[in-house]
Amino acid sequence: MILSRQKPATCIKVNHGIKKAPKMPVLDDFLDKRDYVGAITLLEFQRRCGKVVPHLNMWIAYCWFHLADYKKAYAIYKKMIEKTDCDPQALINLACCCMYLGLYDEAYTVLNTPQQDNFSILQSRLLFHLSHKLNKERNMMVHMSRLEDIDDKCSYYSLHFMRGNYEEAINSFKHLLNLDKNFAALKVYLAMCYFKLEYYDVAQDYLSEYLQQHPGSVLCSNLRACIFFRLYNGKAAEAELRS
Repeated sequence: MILSRQKPATCIKVNHGIKKAPKMPVLDDFLDKRDYVGAITLLEFQRRCGKVVPHLNMWIAYCWFHLADYKKAYAIYKKMIEKTDCDPQALINLACCCMYLGLYDEAYTVLNTPQQDNFSILQSRLLFHLSHKLNKERNMMVHMSRLEDIDDKCSYYSLHFMRGNYEEAINSFKHLLNLDKNFAALKVYLAMCYFKLEYYDVAQDYLSEYLQQHPGSVLCSNLRACIFFRLYNGKAAEAELRS
């Protein structure tokens, strides 16, 4: 008897039925999609499994911050800076939380600790705004001298907005947008200025352009809800917030 060299049909079916195991998501997958809830869920799962993740607490606090839960981010950074081997970046991040929580004096103190002698770009911007909030005009000018690139100029021009000079802010942000057409965040700043001037249609146009590129922005969703409230009614605004 000559045996067939062909594989049995049952084997072929079994091989065809094999499925690849689903790929385990990584942190960057969630961050790229701005899915900060998913990122926190992954990090907490890895913590429970005992997996060593570099800067795990820093990443969790980062995600809470971008979810606008500044109190939770603040609490994590606060614990981190109590350690002797604290990452200096945690101090700057803590100051960011303080800024959003209105704790200006604490933020200013944190940024002027001995560990923070070498000023980073973010630190200079924070100190510039804190000096303005605390009416430290001389210090504000010192920190303003350290502002150089286009992001720094945004910090400087934002003073026009905070002081209610919305038309000056619009001219400044449009100038920067002409220099860098890909700087999408400038469209949000322009939308905020036009909203303050009650040009709601123009504000909505700028906001729509930004949301086409970044549809998951919480700030933009809130601003668009405010625009809908002004243009239409409360139900339209509520529907936007729920969408």
